[in-house]
Amino acid sequence: IISGGYKNMGVITDIGPTIPKMFGYSKAELVGNNVSHMMPKIFAEVHDQLLSTYLLNTSEQKHDPHKNKIVFPLNKDGYIVPCEVLVYILPTLREGIRLAGFFQEADGNKQGDDFAEGFFGREMGEKKETPYYLLLDANTHLIQGVSQNCWASFGISSRLVEGNEGVGDVGIEDLFAEFAKLEIGKLKSEEGVEVILDTTKLSQYHFLSEQ
Repeated sequence: IISGGYKNMGVITDIGPTIPKMFGYSKAELVGNNVSHMMPKIFAEVHDQLLSTYLLNTSEQKHDPHKNKIVFPLNKDGYIVPCEVLVYILPTLREGIRLAGFFQEADGNKQGDDFAEGFFGREMGEKKETPYYLLLDANTHLIQGVSQNCWASFGISSRLVEGNEGVGDVGIEDLFAEFAKLEIGKLKSEEGVEVILDTTKLSQYHFLSEQ
C-alpha cells in the first residue's frame, strides 16, 4: 500500500505477508521508503510524476480495479520480477488517498482475464514456459534490468545493469550483435524476431569470470 498524498507521494505505508517472499525485502526495508526503491532506475526516475498523472486522470472515475498492468519491480538481489498488478484507489478521510497493489508474477501461468480469477483460487489452465526478461533503454540501448533466470541460464547478472559501480555500461549489442540492424517494427510485433544470444563478451567482467 502506498501513499497518494502530495507530500509523500509513492511512500510505502504497509505491505502484505507475501511481499517478502516474492521480493526478499523485510517489512522494515520497505515501509517508509518510496516504492521507486523497488524499481529499475529508468522507471524510478519518473514514477512519482506518472503516479500523480494517474491519480488526476482517475479522480473523476469510479474506483474500479485497473487490471492486467505489467510492472517490473526489483527483488533484493537487483533482479526484475515481472508482475501483473491489480490497483485499487483507497480514499479515506483519516489517511488521505492511498493505492493498494496486488501482485502476481507474470510467469506465463495466468494471462488476460484469468489473472483476476487467480486471486480467488480458481483453477488455472496449462502451465506455459517462463520467459526471460531483459529490460533496456530504447534510446541508449543500455541494459536496465534482467530477470533472475537470465543469470541462472546464461550468466547475465543484475550487476551488468546501467549505473552499477565497478561495471562499465553494458548494451544490448553486447549480447545480441545484430540488434542495431533489426527492424524496430518487427521487433515490437507479436511475432518478434529470431536472434542469436552471445554471452562470450561477458567474460571480460572479472566478477562474472570468478563465478
